[in-house]
Amino acid sequence: MYKGIHSVPVLFDFQWQTPHSKHEYGLPPIGDDVQSFYRFPRHTNPKQDRHLWEVKADFTKAIFVANCLGKRFIEVSQDLDFFEVCKDFIAFLPSKPARILDAGSGAGQNAAALAQEGFTVTAVEPMPEFLSAARKRYKSASITWLKGSLPDMACLNMGTAQFDFVLIDGVWHHIDSTEREMAVIRLSVLIKKGGICAISLRNGPAGLGSRVYPTDTKFTIQQFEKHGLLCIFEVQNKSSILPNKENVKWARIVLQKC
Repeated sequence: MYKGIHSVPVLFDFQWQTPHSKHEYGLPPIGDDVQSFYRFPRHTNPKQDRHLWEVKADFTKAIFVANCLGKRFIEVSQDLDFFEVCKDFIAFLPSKPARILDAGSGAGQNAAALAQEGFTVTAVEPMPEFLSAARKRYKSASITWLKGSLPDMACLNMGTAQFDFVLIDGVWHHIDSTEREMAVIRLSVLIKKGGICAISLRNGPAGLGSRVYPTDTKFTIQQFEKHGLLCIFEVQNKSSILPNKENVKWARIVLQKC
């Protein structure tokens, strides 16, 4: 490193909906992880210009590939069939036109399928790119699209039981243990008495994701039980429906508020 140049960490992370395999979307890897640390000179002189431009080029490449991954993720997600991906949850859907929350709605395919079935759907997603893609693709669907995220989902009214059913598909592994505890408390308030919370739990290599945490089905169930949601369905070791995900397994749980 050049004398007088300080290291400034630069982090790029899709957070909730990052693709987790370097090859699953048909794009080449760009290194061990999208999360990379680049050295940016805070003070330069002409002799250091070449180094600066090399760093900028590397950073631009990382952002370009990450943007490609985001676009590819949207395409792949919107091609998924809700009734295949979430088939374990179908039997627990409430009567129409019950209110459903899709927490971490990604590219919007699950919310759109539920709206088409006649449910009143609210979709919450933190990534503006994904929200925009969802609104564009499913503009005819009667869905309330909101920018927000677990654990607080501040975009929703506070302190009121609003939903008959909450779907959390492919999200829980993107929030850490502290956020999960906060999310359980928040969900216990948002769900009506007798209402359902359906969650998919991912375990396996993180791939390109830099914000991916292991999940524990038993512990997750215990967390919800402490706040009045009892497990009424559990299945484990389900294979991913995406290619190149042999080492990724899913558990699915359904909880009901007492």
